[in-house]
Amino acid sequence: MNWRFGLFSGIRAAGTELWIDPYGAAWGYPEFVEDPQHGTGLAERDDAALAIFFQRLGEAKAAASS
Repeated sequence: MNWRFGLFSGIRAAGTELWIDPYGAAWGYPEFVEDPQHGTGLAERDDAALAIFFQRLGEAKAAASS
C-alpha cells in the first residue's frame, strides 16, 4: 500500500525533541500524514476530508482482497 510515516512539529527524526508543540507522529495514507489540516477535517467531519478517507479505505479493501 501507499502508506507513509511522518514526524510532526516538536519531534525530529534524530530523536531530539523541541517542546514547542510535541505533537507526535502518524502512520497512514499520504493525505493524513502530509496535510496537517486533513486530520482536523476528519475530526470535524468535513465532507472533503471524509471523501478522501473513504476513497483510501476502498483502495485498502480492494488491495487486501486481491
